[in-house]
Amino acid sequence: YVGDTKRPHAVKFEKLRSMPDHMYYSVKDVRTKDDAQITVHLMLFYELASIEKMLDSTNDPIGDFINAASADVMTFGAAHTYESFLQETSTLSEIATFPILSQRMEQTGYKLMKVVYRGYTCAPQLQEMHNTSIAKRTKLRLDSDTAKEEQEKQAMELRCRQARSAQERELAEASARHKIELAGLEKELGVQFPPDMASDETTEFLKKLCAKHNV
Repeated sequence: YVGDTKRPHAVKFEKLRSMPDHMYYSVKDVRTKDDAQITVHLMLFYELASIEKMLDSTNDPIGDFINAASADVMTFGAAHTYESFLQETSTLSEIATFPILSQRMEQTGYKLMKVVYRGYTCAPQLQEMHNTSIAKRTKLRLDSDTAKEEQEKQAMELRCRQARSAQERELAEASARHKIELAGLEKELGVQFPPDMASDETTEFLKKLCAKHNV
């Protein structure tokens, strides 16, 4: 982005802009708690609220903003490891993360309206290590999900087999009880039922048996 690199006295003006404005700025050499070095890219939106206050309190407001934003980002980086920094980058778009910048702008007659985090850059080796770490964690998570699904499938198959076995036992027990009851009935009545209880022969046999016993 044009304007990322700031140089003292590079910009001179004859007319002071009082409308809302913005600038790009990259905070270089930010070090995390585990000594990773990165560059944080920001976009600052601000507005000149009091010209008199600005003229009385600073001769280089942009330089003040750069120093204050750098201090806030350095503080943020020093409080995080590289991994936790990447997880918390969304907070770099919150004004609350920039108390020094907000205060300095207020002191110089400006108002900080918004901060936009535009990303970060780091050494290629560090980025490659991070990408490798992400790939390993993703593979472990996928392997874990696959193993969990396989275990759930095996558990479901086991429950189905157990349910089927229970049904088969119930059917076998019912069949055995039926045979015992039928044998007892044959002994009591002194008859022998046909082997196929669903046949026409059995139906005719039962009719005669009922007629014989007046049932």
